[in-house]
Amino acid sequence: NECVNDIVLSREGLVLNRENVDASNASIDETAHAQIEFAEDGWYISNMSKLNNTYILVNRKMKLEKGDVIVIGNKRYIFQ
Repeated sequence: NECVNDIVLSREGLVLNRENVDASNASIDETAHAQIEFAEDGWYISNMSKLNNTYILVNRKMKLEKGDVIVIGNKRYIFQ
């Protein structure tokens, strides 16, 4: 198991939503905002939000893929 901000992850994965992340935060989807799951080669996160607003902070060199959204300040860019 690994711990992320007091949320314990098991190999079965977890659907993140308002209830298990921050009950008072209306910007987090009530039912399913994102899903974290484990595969043979590591952990994966998928956006499940209707507003498509699940983001990852870039703190290491990351490979970009076509269609990736990059948010810089208040602007969104799509990598083509």
